[in-house]
Amino acid sequence: MSLVSLPAHLRTDILKHLPDAHSLTAARAAHPALHYAFNEHTQDIMESVIRNQIPQELLPFAQAAHDARCKPYSFLHATATLDDLYFHNLPTAPPTLHSREFGALSMPKLIAMGKMHNVVSYFTDRIADMMLDSAVELGLLPRPGGAESLSATERFVIQRALYRYEVFVGLFFGDGKGVGAISQRRDQTKMITRVSFLGHFAPWVNEQLASVYDCLEQILSEPFREVAEHDVGWGAQRVDWELQGRNNCWLQGLLSYGLEFMYKLDLADGYDAQQAILTAKIVPHTSRMLSKYLAAGASLPNDFLPAFGLFLSQWSEEQFAEQFAPQVLRCG
Repeated sequence: MSLVSLPAHLRTDILKHLPDAHSLTAARAAHPALHYAFNEHTQDIMESVIRNQIPQELLPFAQAAHDARCKPYSFLHATATLDDLYFHNLPTAPPTLHSREFGALSMPKLIAMGKMHNVVSYFTDRIADMMLDSAVELGLLPRPGGAESLSATERFVIQRALYRYEVFVGLFFGDGKGVGAISQRRDQTKMITRVSFLGHFAPWVNEQLASVYDCLEQILSEPFREVAEHDVGWGAQRVDWELQGRNNCWLQGLLSYGLEFMYKLDLADGYDAQQAILTAKIVPHTSRMLSKYLAAGASLPNDFLPAFGLFLSQWSEEQFAEQFAPQVLRCG
């Protein structure tokens, strides 16, 4: 039986069950009957395909990460994107894949979200390996190289943190110029970050973000050290890099370019390729990256008692033990 002779609803179902946007694009081009089916039921098919690739609980974060980069920085854009993320499950909110600023899901958005999820999945695997290696070194797992793997819940924790990192980068560094260029923008960023970006989530969720951020710093440091071993100028920079750690403005500047930049750098083959990617950014500097706000801790929401208004560093051991039941994963 040919595709043409299939009932129309079956052709539509074929497209709905495809695993990602790449497969959907190929199927549309492969046969006129599938192209026609897509044109007839575009929205339903696209929403089904993106849900096949990205778990439902991650979709709000994936959409926010995409939307965050779609406009230059503005106070209204930042708050609208975060509102869509935080309040997507309210009765008055638009559907999950419909944003207030950009409307319904489109094919370019589907492709971009799918591409970013592949990058997030790559770093999830990288960070999972780092955490499992650390667990073996600490004696929490019996042997290296075994069949151990993270649970679905632990993978979700990492993926959520990676998407939150990408949301922050997209909102406040999406134009590549850094948030310190204008004092008004710097003050707005501080307010939005503390009140909305971090303040909405429970402290242990922000601790999970901090742990994943530590891992990203380690991943970024690997190609930097490789280049520094072959170049005198970069070797001198390495001294400052390792002396200051996360306080190094260059390290934080490179992190401000987000996961796709780090993905290209991590996959670069050899010194020449790594140096080309690093030098293309012309030594970015910032002291306003996410680590600054994570290090300060996040205030609890108004209704979160008994420790409302306290930073994590001010919590007692009893409060920490009571509220931090979910295990906080860390790298090294």
